[in-house]
Formats: sequence, structure tokens, C-alpha cells
Amino acid sequence: MVASLFGSGQAQSPTATLEVVGALYLLLLYFAVRLTATPERIDQFLDWYPASVGCAALLGLAGVVAAAFGTQTPLASPIGALLPYLGETARAQALTPGPQMLANLLLAAIPLAIARAHTCGWTPRRRGLVLLLSLGLLATYSKTMLCLIVALAVMAAILGRRRRIAVAVAVAVALIFLAMTHLVVTKAVQVAGLEGSQVVAGAPWASFSWRGDTWVVAPTTYVANNVVSLHAIRESWPVGLGPAQQAAYAATLQRSGDYPASIRFARFMEPHSTYLGTVAELGLAGVVAGLLLIAAGVLMLRRWVHSQPVDWTAAAVCGIFAGVLLEASATDLMNCRHYWWLMAIVAVRAARPAVVQGSVARAPAL
Repeated sequence: MVASLFGSGQAQSPTATLEVVGALYLLLLYFAVRLTATPERIDQFLDWYPASVGCAALLGLAGVVAAAFGTQTPLASPIGALLPYLGETARAQALTPGPQMLANLLLAAIPLAIARAHTCGWTPRRRGLVLLLSLGLLATYSKTMLCLIVALAVMAAILGRRRRIAVAVAVAVALIFLAMTHLVVTKAVQVAGLEGSQVVAGAPWASFSWRGDTWVVAPTTYVANNVVSLHAIRESWPVGLGPAQQAAYAATLQRSGDYPASIRFARFMEPHSTYLGTVAELGLAGVVAGLLLIAAGVLMLRRWVHSQPVDWTAAAVCGIFAGVLLEASATDLMNCRHYWWLMAIVAVRAARPAVVQGSVARAPAL
């Protein structure tokens, strides 16, 4: 990010500079956890993280219930927002910036809660927590639900539970996720409302009649932003636009008529793909850094799994990693703090085979 900041000539941009400062903060957070995580703290983390996210899920559910009775609260998205296939509905978000962030937190919490319950015993409290987390994710109406299915399927495959079926399920659901995030099948009369909700952007790709209604296959805002990323890569390679500069680039294209006018808010103009967004904004340096980050994660998880083959927590984290890699195709996840925190936990666990799942082995501190 620093290389892109100076190479792109954006060193005087407050937005770009703030993005780099945020990245340095995340890096320091990683090292803070990496260097202070003792076996006792890891053991506590595996209990406290799902429990804390459970509190957020409860708040989000409360917001959805209040919205059902006509009361708008900060715990749910605005009442009346139109969603594909669901119509007008409020979405759980608790005290996070939005439903998608709450869903991201739950994607990591649910597999960890299941692994912890299986290891330490399915007590009524643990069963209730898994149920609460699951209901919270359902209340977000987020595409992350499909990523959770992939995570659980990969978790089952790592544990050797009907591995072929688990892999087939993961692949099939991943393809469904990619399709659903990039196109919407809806009635033609609903297109304007979905454009207002920032879901659909651009002219429909196809139309057909069914049961007396005209239906269309329309591209989502993800498609529009991916197209912008590809344009940016072509024009700025190998340096990149600069950190957090795609939204400004998209606004420029919008003024010239090359970007859908229905996308009105800057946050919807930002990259909605970790992969394409990283290349567009950070160029070659971002590609190298991204590949190294993924490779490091895979190698650490591989070492953890091989250190103790039947380890539910290791399988859960492998599942989370797979779910995150899939979700990254339609979400910019690089600023999600809990994923950096979890990466640090994985690094510590991979470096300390003596930390036994379900108990606290007294491995020496760093």
C-alpha cells in the first residue's frame, strides 16, 4: 500500500493516506495478537469471540423484531429497503456499520462455536449460542449464508466426514454464490426499486415472460464495480490507482456516462471484490502481497491440521478461510479486523503444536 501510495502520486490525498494508516493499524493489531497470544488466551478467545458475536446477533434480532412492528432502530437497516426475492425488509446489523459486517462476524463465529461445543461438550448454553448465531445470520439476509455453507462443508471434509459429498456441496454452493452476487432475476416492474436499493445497476441482460409477467436478468452493482476495476487495471497497471481511489475513479467514469447513474453513494462505488479491487488500487505490489498473504494462510493451516489430524478448531478455521476466500470475490474484506485477529491466532497455533485442542497445554510463551 505504501508503494502504491507514492507510485500512484496519491501521497497528498487524505483518503489514500488514511487507508494506509488503517492498514498499518491492522498490521500492528496482527503483531500485537501474534506476540501476546499465550495458550491460555487462545483458549479464552475460542469461548469469548462466539459469545461476543452472539451479543451482536441478539441486538440485530431485536432490531429486526422492532422493524417488524414499525419501529426503526440503529440495530437494523432502514425499513422498506427492497431486496431481491424478499421484497421490502429490514436487515439485522446490530451496532456494526451494516448487515454485511454483522454477517462477516458471524461467518467466523458459527464454525468456531460448533467446534468448541463438539470439543468441550454440547451443553444447553452452547446449543443456545449456536442457535442464536445462526438466527442472527439469517436475519442479515446476507449472501454470506452461502459462504457459511461452504465453510461448514470444508470443515466436514477436513474432518473426513463424507469428504466427496462435502467437497461437491462446497463447489456447488460456491458457483451459486458467484451467480447470485452478479445477476438478479426479477420482475421488470421491480427493477427501479432495486436500482434505488443499489442492488441492480445497468441495463438488463435478458428478458422473458412467465405467468403473465415480464421478467429480466439484470446485472448487480458488483458487476458494475468489477468492470470499473478492470478499466482501472488496464489504465494504471502496474502501479495502480492508489489506496482507496476506485470510488473517485468510478465517479469520474460516471460523469462521462461510462458508469451507471443509479449508483449514488460513494460506498457503493468502492471495490466489491478483494481480488480485483486490490489489483486496481495497488497494482503489481498488491498482487504480490495478496498472493503471499493467501499462501501464508494456507501453509499455516496445513501445518496446524497435520500437527493434530482430528482437531475441530483447526477444521473450523480451514472452513472459515475457505468461506472468506469465496466471499472476497464480492466483498472487500481487507479491513475486517476480526480476520486479521484470527490470522494471528492461526500463526500462533501453527507455531505451537503443543497447544492441544480443548485443553491448555503449557507451551512456552514467545
